[in-house]
This record gives sequence, C-alpha cells and structure tokens, in this order.
Amino acid sequence: MFEFVFRILGNAVLFKAGDKLQNVLLSPSNFEKNVERLNEEDWFAAIRQDFRYDHIIRYNSKVRKFLGDTKNTMQLLEYTEEQEKFRDFVHQEYTKLMKKK
Repeated sequence: MFEFVFRILGNAVLFKAGDKLQNVLLSPSNFEKNVERLNEEDWFAAIRQDFRYDHIIRYNSKVRKFLGDTKNTMQLLEYTEEQEKFRDFVHQEYTKLMKKK
C-alpha cells in the first residue's frame, strides 16, 4: 500500500519538475563551455593534441576547477603570461600523476 502511494507521489513530483530537472542535467557546465571557448585558440588546441595533457585537462580536479571559473578563462584568452602559467600548471599536474604510479 505504502509502496503504491510513494510511486504515485514520486511520479507526480518527477512529472511536475521534469522540464527543470532535464534542463539542469543536460545543460553544459561552465567547464564545458569554457573549454569549448578555449578550443578555438591555437595554443590551447596544441596542448589538447597531446593525449597526456588532454587527459589532465579533462579529468584532473584542480585543472577542471580552474577552467570552470569564467574569470580564469577570460584571463587565459587575454594574457599570454597566463597561458604560459596554465601550460606549466598542466605539466605540473601531469608530473604529479606520473610520480604516483
């Protein structure tokens, strides 16, 4: 009896919040948007061509957090010094990963 009631209530909630829930689950994150924007830059595309660094960019939590911040992305787009620092940052994270193995 209770299971039946909970199913009905659960379905009602999902039906009511379905569109909003779908928008939240399917909308791209700031990280994805920022990486898309950076992929248009030659220097960033060159980094991503190296599969080791591409892996770090996609899966390292520190790098993902950094790129998820739009302010950081805008600085990368504007300043070559920031681009160099980012290259070094990605390389350092790769080195850390290799030392663990």
